[in-house]
Amino acid sequence: MFLFVIMFIFCNVPSPDDAVLPHVYISPRPWRGVKYRPCERQGPREAAATSLRCLALQRCAATGTAAEAADQRHVALRVARLTALLLSDCAAALRLALLVAGSMLLHDCVCAAVPMGGSAAAAAAAAAAEPRPVWQWPCGEKSPTRPGTVLVPGEPVRHPAPKAMRRVHNQLAVSLQHMKKSQPALRQLYGNFSKLGELKYDWLPRKQLVWFKKHYQCSSNKIAEVLPVFHKSLQNFSVTFEAMKPHGESQIGRKDEIYRIRDPLLANITMWHKMLLCETEAAIHNVRLPAPEWVSVGILTKHWPPNPDLTETLVRDWGVIRQYELFLSEWARIIRLMGRKETPACKSGGAGGRAKPRRKQKQHAPP
Repeated sequence: MFLFVIMFIFCNVPSPDDAVLPHVYISPRPWRGVKYRPCERQGPREAAATSLRCLALQRCAATGTAAEAADQRHVALRVARLTALLLSDCAAALRLALLVAGSMLLHDCVCAAVPMGGSAAAAAAAAAAEPRPVWQWPCGEKSPTRPGTVLVPGEPVRHPAPKAMRRVHNQLAVSLQHMKKSQPALRQLYGNFSKLGELKYDWLPRKQLVWFKKHYQCSSNKIAEVLPVFHKSLQNFSVTFEAMKPHGESQIGRKDEIYRIRDPLLANITMWHKMLLCETEAAIHNVRLPAPEWVSVGILTKHWPPNPDLTETLVRDWGVIRQYELFLSEWARIIRLMGRKETPACKSGGAGGRAKPRRKQKQHAPP
């Protein structure tokens, strides 16, 4: 009886032949997580085949919201308007009544298949897409090493490893050559601050050559003991270079001459430093050493001004770059000494001479 009443009402409602569907949303395969796309505008005859899924997804979108009752009323009004526009004969009224009844029955299964945790998934995807720090992946996302892992457990460290250390030495020489070519720009920017001398930052390594000659020059396994220290020191400089990039409150504008010189200079130094860190990580991988742990931004101490003005920015830059130049020069000499089988100091047995054989040698931290 209810169907006959609906047919009688719908048969007496005229509908123009050019009636079209409103702009509703439909997913052809909602159970597979396909994003919704607009239903194409269709005529009254073609719309009957797709109205079931359109109505079901409209009801599904209205479920679980704060204004569920209002949304349900809105869906009911949409259904009435669709029927008034689409129907021109009693046969179409009967088909639509059956489609509406079927959409009510399929509402639960369609809604159960549609993914409802979109915001949580988007937040997780955004967290996963957050870029890693430069010093953690200097060779890219497919870097072969991980901190605290031995690639080949139980295999002794290969010593010497001339190819791995030769690449590190070559990249170190390239970085030094780049620093020499940057001297005109450095003098133009920091010429007035060169008389300040060497500024001490306790997280950056200092006097590396003295440390090496005192503890490891005559060691029988220099690479395994010294290369991880070099890698960690490079990470400390990477953290510092990344902290130097923001201007803070230094009032350096994009049109200033200081900006046009300082930022490209710092970008080039960071680029060559990243290449050196990558070669060092590859050398650690080649000699089957456990990679040192990643350092964090927390190594920056109170001596690092968070929001420096222009003068503090230039003084800070000069202190870091000057210390980096000394670091590269000292490590170029250290790697040359590591390539020698025996040095005169070890043969003479002086202050830096051959150490007595010990079962286990202590690891000395650099100054």
